[in-house]
Order: sequence, then structure tokens, then C-alpha cells
Amino acid sequence: MVSRRALPVRDESGQIVKWFGTNTDIDDRKKAEALLAGENKILEMVATGKPLAVILKELCSLFDSISACSMASVLLVDSEDRLRKGAGPSPERTHFPLDGLKIGPSVGSCGTAAYRKEQVIVTDIETDSALGKIFRELASRYGLRAGWSTPIFSSERRLLESLDPLV
Repeated sequence: MVSRRALPVRDESGQIVKWFGTNTDIDDRKKAEALLAGENKILEMVATGKPLAVILKELCSLFDSISACSMASVLLVDSEDRLRKGAGPSPERTHFPLDGLKIGPSVGSCGTAAYRKEQVIVTDIETDSALGKIFRELASRYGLRAGWSTPIFSSERRLLESLDPLV
């Protein structure tokens, strides 16, 4: 997006003889404004007691709006340390193969991040050895090439979920 401003240059009689102008790229400002509006919307949803599923879906939508080629999702971690369908653009399709898998050191970026309790970054899904065949096939089906997974904890440091934006 570009902001344009122009001013005329006039001669002694007041006639316009030329224009001087500037074009300013405002993409970064617009993205920052959209991010702030999205954050405020999510905070309002939390403050008004919206259901967790609605809040998580909005969080994924916010991630996806920032990067047009991404597909964010949230996988919940149950009391048995298993991944469960959470929220995303289409959790019934993208999470189905993952639903019920026990987190572990090489259970895709999502299960690995939950297991390690730290962010996992995958720069090439097709060749990353930690992902396993099921994860590479799932990513390939959606044209995904890279991503990261970030574990999210409660205030008591109990693992709640894994946030997984993919591009």
C-alpha cells in the first residue's frame, strides 16, 4: 500500500508549472495496525469470557492474516500428554492424523515442541528428519515448506497447547 502526497509549484501568475510529490510505502504500518486490532479483539474475547475454541480460532486467523501464505493451528495437549485437535483453518483436516498422538522427541514440530517445552523451528519440512513420514505427507498435501511450533503454558507452567504456524 502506498500513501501519495503532491504539491503544486506555481509561477508568479498562480499557474501550476509542475508538481512535486512523494510516495511512501505504508505496508508495515498497515500490518502493525491490523495486528494491534487483532490483539485487542482477542483480549476483548478473553475479557468477555468467550469460549476457548472461539478465541483460539481467532488467534489462528490473526496469524494467517499477517502472512497470506501461512496456515496457523493450535493443538491442545491433554492430561495424558497426547495431542488433540484444537483450532485452525480446518482442524478436522489438518489435525486428523495428529489427534491422539503422544508427544515425544520426534513427533513432528508440534509434538517435539511440547515434549521439549521449547520452540521448534523447521526450515525444510520435506527433509527434516525429526518430523517423520506422516508429518511430511500432511505438510506436502497443503504445500507447506517450513514452520515452527511454540508450546504455551499456564501460569503454573503446565503445558496447555502448541501453537503451530506453517508456511
